[in-house]
Order: sequence, then C-alpha cells, then structure tokens
Amino acid sequence: MIPLCPDAASCVVLRSLDKGQTQILLLKRCEADGGFWSHVGGGVHAGETAVQAVLRELYEETGLRPERLYNAEYLEQFYQVEQNRILVMPVFVVFVAGDANVVLNDEHTDFTWCAFSQALERVPFHGQRQLYEHVWRLFVERSAPSWLRIPCGS
Repeated sequence: MIPLCPDAASCVVLRSLDKGQTQILLLKRCEADGGFWSHVGGGVHAGETAVQAVLRELYEETGLRPERLYNAEYLEQFYQVEQNRILVMPVFVVFVAGDANVVLNDEHTDFTWCAFSQALERVPFHGQRQLYEHVWRLFVERSAPSWLRIPCGS
C-alpha cells in the first residue's frame, strides 16, 4: 500500500514591478534536500491550518510577509520514492511588495526573482511547471479572483 500524506502546504510567491512586469520567487534548496530550484513549502504542524502553515513557512524560509494571499485552487502532488508515499498539498499564491527583501534560512542557498519563462526553465519537475502555468494564467494574465482571496492580517 502507498500512503497518501496530506500534511504539507506550499505557495508561489509573486511580485509586481513597474510597467506591469510580474516575477516569481524561486528558492534553491540546500544540497542535502536536492539542490534544486523550487517555491516555498513545508509541513503543517499539529493544530495548524494549511493557511497558517504556509504563512509560517513563507516567513521562516524567506522573511517575507504577504500583501495578499489567495487559494490557488490547485493541489500539488508527487510520489516520494525513498518514503514510498504520495504527498498532496494545497497551494496558495502570495503577492509581496515589489521591493520586498528576501532573507533565506538554512534550508536554501540562493534565491532569484525571475520571469515566468525563466521559472519554467529552472525548475526540474513537470509538476512544478504545471503549477506555475496554472498560477500564471489565473493570477497574472487575469485579475486575481476576489473569491479566492484569503485574509492574512497584513
């Protein structure tokens, strides 16, 4: 049997610059965790909601606080061979200030703000590219749907 583990959450972080340009934040995981480019994500602690977890992970991994938070209407899912489990997590979209200052924790060695096309080239997994395409279509090419907005206290 393959266990289904719905105990994590993730978010795609976006910032808008002058002249309508939008960028995606990518974080480079430390070598012990694969050394690949990805987005913010992590486990949901006991008693925590997915929203609380993603806001905590966002701050722990980047030092960022959201200006706006949305339900991405997307479940990220993948099989972890070493653990023989399927990880399923709700995804959120976070908009931060254009001049937001990223402060990495020890889970990551680097970060970059990049254009959509660059993000698709940098991430190694097909599922990541599908997620970014979904987020871009729903939250950048169109106005973010108000009914998906989540109060985040900022």
